[in-house]
Amino acid sequence: MRIGIDVGGTNTDAVLMDGETVVAAYKTPTTENVETGVIRALREVLGASGTDPAEIVAVMIGTTHFTNAVVERRRLLEVGAIRLGLPATRSLPPFSDWPGDLAQALGRHSWMLRGGHEFDGREIAPLDEKGLMEAIGEIRARGLRSVAISSVFSPVSATMESVLPKFCVRNFPTSQSRKAIRSGASGFWSVRTRRS
Repeated sequence: MRIGIDVGGTNTDAVLMDGETVVAAYKTPTTENVETGVIRALREVLGASGTDPAEIVAVMIGTTHFTNAVVERRRLLEVGAIRLGLPATRSLPPFSDWPGDLAQALGRHSWMLRGGHEFDGREIAPLDEKGLMEAIGEIRARGLRSVAISSVFSPVSATMESVLPKFCVRNFPTSQSRKAIRSGASGFWSVRTRRS
């Protein structure tokens, strides 16, 4: 079963689907804190249907909030970008093909480290744990609260990429709550921290 959620400017709609059959649906006014509304919608469709969350194979969320923030270049947090792929990806650093004002709004905080895999799963280089510790130290020193993590060909082998969120979470200040989120099938991790 799959859940689809659409967060619009006025309403948040959720639907639980079993194949092409609608099992449960829910509509609620969009909340100021989008996360609160999404969680409410998830709980409602699961509760109304009596579905065990373990039965859900995918949750897809669509929202204009992200698009609007990117288009307007407002309400964006600065983010640290860690990419595993050296030496293979040296010629194409993070943010290199982004519009300049968008990259600037996000702070252009990036670290390229040794690691990643080839298209056939072979390791490009061992994970650079020392470089990772240095990057985490710089991220903390800059006061960044969000880190995006990617590794070359992680859909083929996510072994290195999947270690990084746990590593980041362990090394952020203990006075903050931490959360690691995997986004999409392409293999992209985001680590967020929130002040307690």
